Amino acid sequence: MRFEKVVFIGYFPLTSVIYNEHYFEILLQNNIDVEYLDLKDLFFSKIVNSDHFRYKNTLYMKSYDDLKKYLSTQDNTRTLYISLMTFEWRIVKLFRIFTKHRLILGVFGRGVFPNVYTSKASKYFFNLKSINFRRLKGLIQNRLAKYSKSTGYVKSYDFIFKAGEYGHFAFGYGCETDILKAKVIDINTVDYDRYQIDKRTRENVNSEKVVFIDQYIPYHPDTIYFNIKTVEPEIYYNKLNAFFDRFEILTGKKIVIAAHPKAALYKEMNPFNDRIIFFNKTSDLVKESSVVLTHHSTAISLPICYNKKAILLTSQDLEDTFVDFKMVLNAINKASGITILSMDDEMINIPDNIDQTTYDDYKYKYLTSKLSKDRTTEEIFLNFILNGS
Repeated sequence: MRFEKVVFIGYFPLTSVIYNEHYFEILLQNNIDVEYLDLKDLFFSKIVNSDHFRYKNTLYMKSYDDLKKYLSTQDNTRTLYISLMTFEWRIVKLFRIFTKHRLILGVFGRGVFPNVYTSKASKYFFNLKSINFRRLKGLIQNRLAKYSKSTGYVKSYDFIFKAGEYGHFAFGYGCETDILKAKVIDINTVDYDRYQIDKRTRENVNSEKVVFIDQYIPYHPDTIYFNIKTVEPEIYYNKLNAFFDRFEILTGKKIVIAAHPKAALYKEMNPFNDRIIFFNKTSDLVKESSVVLTHHSTAISLPICYNKKAILLTSQDLEDTFVDFKMVLNAINKASGITILSMDDEMINIPDNIDQTTYDDYKYKYLTSKLSKDRTTEEIFLNFILNGS
């Protein structure tokens, strides 16, 4: 079935990253109507967000009644609605409205990390160990959200655009129900697509450059939206820079910074002791590097694609602040073989080589598939919208 219109639905304001990574431009060029429903006022009305991309077909829903009126005026038989929200308890009411209006729903499942739990028992004991009233309430609510999906109280996704074998775990609770009911279209992660494009245009050089893939941890907007405790900026950057100093002395190589896409403050100040900060150059920098440093950024996929040595950085402060920080690093290490290194330690152990077999296994589980590995997601997605296949 050909779709004549695509409507993206998010509870964050539209950004240039969302616009580019969901192929608005190529859809418009092929005469597909594209709208963005901004639901921020329904979920995060008190939070001010300056990272806002101006797009003429952005519609602001101020209430659920506004949304219902909008949906009742649409031809929902030829429109694909794509959720850019994680499915959990706070959007069950929203999905109930989608269900009543019989929307055709799609979702992108990409950018997932390896499972942090080694078994159901380990997940149970972790939740029990870190339990508090707020967490207990959230666990119960999300269990009910999952139940609402499995019983059909809210509809499952009709189409899943999935990167890697486990890509569907990226879009939230009830994904096990969704994957059984939806039509699955194999795609790639954003970083894998960039790798595909960049590898054709430049040689994979191995310079003396070392790149740190920044995660903007102290200032990331998600910590504000979801009320997440984060590290003190001064402590974090002091420890990071002290580690960088030791690393550069040991290796004789300079570290450059690949800024997080949302790191707006870096344009006003440089917290990395005047090390060079690059914006929107992560793929190029990784390709031209000898070693890649990061924490647990989804961009860890880039050194895996380019077969680069990589190191996952941790510290006691990070592990004390984020309850699952160490678990995520351990999961990535187990799935990819990438070394974990504490910035608190004086010793710096740089891996001698990579495990190619483990890297390849990671690619097909989390980044791409054998069907999509030689095509871009833009090409796959556009073909689906125009032809239904």
